[in-house]
Amino acid sequence: MEKSEIARPISTILDGSNYITWANQMKSFLIGRKLWRIVKGDIAKPTKQDKEDDGKFSERLEEWDSKNHQIITWLSNTSIPAIHTQFDAFESAQELWDFLSTRFKSVGLAHYYQLHNNLVNLNQEAGQSVNEYLAVLQPIWTQLDKAKISKDHLRLIKVLMGLPPEYESVRAALLHRSPLTSLDAAIQEILFEEKHNPTTPQFQISDLQSLLNQLISSSSSALAVSSELVFISLSP
Repeated sequence: MEKSEIARPISTILDGSNYITWANQMKSFLIGRKLWRIVKGDIAKPTKQDKEDDGKFSERLEEWDSKNHQIITWLSNTSIPAIHTQFDAFESAQELWDFLSTRFKSVGLAHYYQLHNNLVNLNQEAGQSVNEYLAVLQPIWTQLDKAKISKDHLRLIKVLMGLPPEYESVRAALLHRSPLTSLDAAIQEILFEEKHNPTTPQFQISDLQSLLNQLISSSSSALAVSSELVFISLSP
């Protein structure tokens, strides 16, 4: 196993909005390493058994501690600093995993943002059959079919998807805000960020209006709007 693989075992870096993708990749990796049961709590921290030799117990405890903290290290190395700086409060991988799940596994705007982002960027891979490709697409379609989200918030998702990295702070704030802000209010925040942050690329109000005009659809279903989002995103 390469040293780089040990330090950062998966390609996805958790930033909050991509929790589902990150969690699935990390879970698959840990299962492959036979470490997932520690995360689930099936293999708990050892306790000294009656008449157990101190040396033997020490070995069992050391082995568990080593695996537990290796998992924590991997979770930390695959998370952005704003997230992994909170990990010091956790001594077990199970507690940390549960914390991340509670914090980010929410069916809100960030969740649908991730679904749309996955859909737009998903391509058939080399050697992958059409049926295998469709099998990856189907769960995303199913979740979007069940989406109870307004058209304005779907349009907001598209606006946020199109913003460059310099707008990450305002994008993250809007995606995780509760209650959700309106489309107009969100755009005002984006324009405020542009005006007060000299490092952000300069957009014009007319540019945002043009983008919104592309998103107007006569269909009210989430899947129809999703298809429109994909078409717009892939158009040159």
